[in-house]
Amino acid sequence: QCDSCPDGYHAPKNGSAVCMPCPEGADCPVNAATGLRDVALASPGFFKLAGQMMIPCIEDWACEGGTKICADGSMGFMCASCAVGMTRSIHTNRCVPCPTLGLHIFLICLTVLSQTLYLGYVIRLISRAKVFTSVFADVFKVASNN
Repeated sequence: QCDSCPDGYHAPKNGSAVCMPCPEGADCPVNAATGLRDVALASPGFFKLAGQMMIPCIEDWACEGGTKICADGSMGFMCASCAVGMTRSIHTNRCVPCPTLGLHIFLICLTVLSQTLYLGYVIRLISRAKVFTSVFADVFKVASNN
């Protein structure tokens, strides 16, 4: 019968009787499969590198810690990337679902409509201006050599 290491310690090698302090940025819970403290998991806000080294995440919310590692929507090294179908919010800096295609189409149509209306307004102003007609007439006379 093996004894488990005390809280704050773990046995990093399977079957080892030597208890080592839990690394900084790690939790060393009792392993449900073995009943021993034989694993060091990253604490929330930390990312586990190879071996027993834990480093703080760039965005502490992205690293959930434990066996899950990254929070929902984030992935990759230090959980710094957004998963497929997610994008980083400019308001919260968290990974959120991408906007729907319908929203993009609506915004494009709204932009085209507003630009068309503005262009029509400018053309109407120019066509009503006497300066434009006299300048246009002078340019036409010079171009046609009359």
